[in-house]
Amino acid sequence: MRRSSKLFVAGIILIIFIPSISYDHAWSVGSSYSEESLAIVNAENFLVNQYNSSIGLLSEYPNSTTFWLYSDNYLALLAFHVGNSSDIAHQSSLMNNVSSTLARYMSKLPDAENQYMVLNSNVSYFDNSSNYEVSATQGSTINLTLNNGTTPLDPNNYGDIAFLEALYYHRIGNNSEAASLFQIGTSMYNGIGINDTAFQQSPSRLQYQTYKLALYLYTAAILGESYPSSLEATILEMQNSTNGGFYTGYYSNYSTGDTTQNVETTSLCILALAALSNTLQNTTSTTTSSASISSSTTTNSSTTTETSTQSTTRTSSTNPPTTIYLSLDLVGIAVIVLLITAIGLIFVKRRRSK
Repeated sequence: MRRSSKLFVAGIILIIFIPSISYDHAWSVGSSYSEESLAIVNAENFLVNQYNSSIGLLSEYPNSTTFWLYSDNYLALLAFHVGNSSDIAHQSSLMNNVSSTLARYMSKLPDAENQYMVLNSNVSYFDNSSNYEVSATQGSTINLTLNNGTTPLDPNNYGDIAFLEALYYHRIGNNSEAASLFQIGTSMYNGIGINDTAFQQSPSRLQYQTYKLALYLYTAAILGESYPSSLEATILEMQNSTNGGFYTGYYSNYSTGDTTQNVETTSLCILALAALSNTLQNTTSTTTSSASISSSTTTNSSTTTETSTQSTTRTSSTNPPTTIYLSLDLVGIAVIVLLITAIGLIFVKRRRSK
């Protein structure tokens, strides 16, 4: 076989096999990133960007000079363990720094009690809380929140406490009590957000708190309970498309008003989305065995409402469309086909002219 014929045959082989290679690649790229996964990466990027190397902690929100040991940096460390930012090496390095800084401060407070400790230990600190200034340095303040009051927070009045207590009882194996407390929390959901005492009476009256939805979703994933189909959608809607952080609050029309994105809310949303993603990827196992940490919410939360919505179980995740990848591959294929065809015609013409 002449060299020209060999080239032509090689071209035909390329035409046959390149489409399948391109389609396979496009499909793997398009299907390997769920909506939850993309949201987590962007949210992790937000957390990384709040890190202040001179303080060794994450600030409360962008350009803030306030740093919270509990709950922000504690929750951020939990969030770092369940998701990756775009720069994993940098994230790993600052995780170690934050962990060391947090441990250094907390070593001076051995009896510290915070409601979020239930996320990785079998403890229950659900009394009323107070905020304390631990240190002032370099023009910044380092604070923490402790649940060291004498009045237990009522889960019937505060949605976050209902969900946190549900997680606690789940951790110690009392699943019937966990389910009961979960139902108390879900009864506060009115289809838009958690309508509770804080929503009705606090300084942020009539403003729904995003972290409460995150706790609802996370607890549902951990306990294997159903949840409203609108829950995850609302959480994702609260993510800032520019910096990846989650807005702290929103109103009945879903406007975020003058609220901003902060570390606490973003960390809780990461925990919730990661737990949900975990559950969806392990549909043959129970949520109990697949979950590694619990989600939480902040100190002031919700009361019961008179109405609740019908819950539905999520059965699938939403993936970004693969059309864009397929289209790009098809353009490349078309160009190759045209080039090979042109080469073949040239060889055929030369052969005829001899």
